[in-house]
Amino acid sequence: MSKIFGENLREVRKKAGLRQWQLSIKMNVTAQTISSWEVGRTEPTMGQMQELCKILNCDMSELLRNTYRAITPRDRQLLDAFYDAPDSVKSAIRTLLGIEVK
Repeated sequence: MSKIFGENLREVRKKAGLRQWQLSIKMNVTAQTISSWEVGRTEPTMGQMQELCKILNCDMSELLRNTYRAITPRDRQLLDAFYDAPDSVKSAIRTLLGIEVK
């Protein structure tokens, strides 16, 4: 989410006529924090995102626009194959991808 989210945040912030340091004061964070969000190094918490929406007078959907891509038919096919695979195959795939199951 981060890089596209940051671009969305920058766009909405500029549309609101605020500079990073002005938004940082309203958010009670540093200007470096705003910069870090905008370049995708870090992401705000859900509470901070709600506060951003209030301050910037925008919907959450504006900030999250295009941050998640739609699942394609090929993606669906791969997911179905994974779910239908034996547990040993699922385990091997998770190991290859570095995914821990808790």
